[in-house]
Amino acid sequence: MENFSNKTIIDEEIIIESNSCIFLGPNLKLVDCVVINKQTARGIQFLDAEMVGGVFQTKKKLTNWQEHSVTFDSVTFKGNFLGCDLGGRPDEESSNHYGLVKDCDFSQANMHLCRLFNADIESIKFGRWPYFTIINLEAAAIQIQKLNVPNELIISLDISDEPEGTSAVLFNAELIAKKEGIDIEVIKELVSQIDSVII
Repeated sequence: MENFSNKTIIDEEIIIESNSCIFLGPNLKLVDCVVINKQTARGIQFLDAEMVGGVFQTKKKLTNWQEHSVTFDSVTFKGNFLGCDLGGRPDEESSNHYGLVKDCDFSQANMHLCRLFNADIESIKFGRWPYFTIINLEAAAIQIQKLNVPNELIISLDISDEPEGTSAVLFNAELIAKKEGIDIEVIKELVSQIDSVII
């Protein structure tokens, strides 16, 4: 198995097969690489690593994938992500590398209930409707409480208990509409009234 620690890899394609568990790191720097993942969230783990430029594409949906010790800088994400965390969390155990997300492109990824920590929001390209992203969570939570939110949506849009340091929460309105049995246009009308929403 190839060693993915204590080195810099430039302009290569890395394929993570479904039958292999991979640790990317520690002390790994990927520059302008294409990472193609065919594993579940348990089978791929960055550890004190950097990915600068390039593409991270997952062929298998990543669910609850937690990556707090990796820097993603100018990376394009593709594939399905559900309940995933990217970027360094203040309340997580410290490691040699505190994660960062900046200049990344999420517009080609299906991201739902995903959170970014320690993220440079203004530099990031987010997906557009039916995807939407809530930033400035504290202000948004107060505003949501003042809106006439249908009961079915209250839990789906509850961001009041997100961890300290959450920079953004990403949603897929189509999945919310399907789960709650609500017309997607109702969701759009509602979230459009929230100041700190990217839609």
